[in-house]
Amino acid sequence: MPNVLEQLVILSGNASRDDALLVLFNAFEKEHAAAPEAVEAMKAAALEREHTSSTFLGRGLALPHGRTDALDEIRIAVGVSEAGIPWDEANNRAHLILLLGVPAAMIRDYLLLMQKILRWHKDTKTINADGRVSDPAALLAEIKSLIS
Repeated sequence: MPNVLEQLVILSGNASRDDALLVLFNAFEKEHAAAPEAVEAMKAAALEREHTSSTFLGRGLALPHGRTDALDEIRIAVGVSEAGIPWDEANNRAHLILLLGVPAAMIRDYLLLMQKILRWHKDTKTINADGRVSDPAALLAEIKSLIS
């Protein structure tokens, strides 16, 4: 079962996409949710993926992810930005960022989790039409419930 960090990470709208990702990776380290070498491996994989192709999915959601052999379970950090983080070349703004650290061997589990997240994102009431998070505490509770 995936493991969601207990604390929601509030991100400044002045941050760049890469800066926001680094803040989320630091949250993994601060909560001791992953060993430093696992965090570094996730960081390298996620940044490479993001520079190759944007993980912005619309309605304020970005789903950056990094796959590595250094993890034994899926890890999730949840970041929220009221102003939105400029995410891609089209200047789409991510208000909700779900950073996934994925064990390289858990492709099926990762794909099933992505399906759950996408279905939830389509129907959730904790995200406004413009992509902003209306209730961060309820959002975190929904995400934890979604993956349990």
